[in-house]
Amino acid sequence: MAVRVFTDRSGQRWSVWRVQPTSSTAGLQERFRNGWLCFERADGESRARLPLDDVPAGWDALPDERLELLSRLAEVASRPRGVTPIEAHEAQEGDEDYARSRSTAPRPAASPDRRP
Repeated sequence: MAVRVFTDRSGQRWSVWRVQPTSSTAGLQERFRNGWLCFERADGESRARLPLDDVPAGWDALPDERLELLSRLAEVASRPRGVTPIEAHEAQEGDEDYARSRSTAPRPAASPDRRP
């Protein structure tokens, strides 16, 4: 999977990569069912996605200025809690063993005796 890093005109560094859904797309908006480009600012403070239907071929070779323009067309998105960008990349690349190793056990219910 190609990951591009670029710097926008304000000096912020961004990572961009292609996301291809690998499981049920039932919960996805129609325009994202074929996949999207994910744009994430290096400090993790901003994330956006752009449907692949709106992405030109060879996006990973575009100049930084063009990637910045694409990022401005992208829809603001959030990262699933507890998932770092590298974990998202590893899972996306089909590393099923890695995905199975993540704890999916239900969290224990709060005890009535314990206060937050």
